[in-house]
Amino acid sequence: MTRRWTKRLTEAEVRQRIVRLDAPMGFFPEPGVLFDLWAEDTPWAARIHREPRICATAAAPRADDLPTDDLLSCAEVFAGLRWSAGSVLHFEHRDRGIAVWGALDP
Repeated sequence: MTRRWTKRLTEAEVRQRIVRLDAPMGFFPEPGVLFDLWAEDTPWAARIHREPRICATAAAPRADDLPTDDLLSCAEVFAGLRWSAGSVLHFEHRDRGIAVWGALDP
């Protein structure tokens, strides 16, 4: 069974050169684990990092209680492919890592 996930980029993601991951659990490696992200037949070393969401709420006043976002930093991939806000990215598990592709314009 092929594992795939699709993501539409927001303006903030393109500006920050990150992808906020809301993929199904286990689709990407755990934060901190190095893996190959393939774009246009080129492997890029990628790593997921986790950071707390910016705003604290009354329900989660301490940093340890804040919800987190998993982020894929892809500055090199973004620079090479020049994706724009609204572009749809497709991620797919393959034998040698995770492949990503998408339309350059929405």
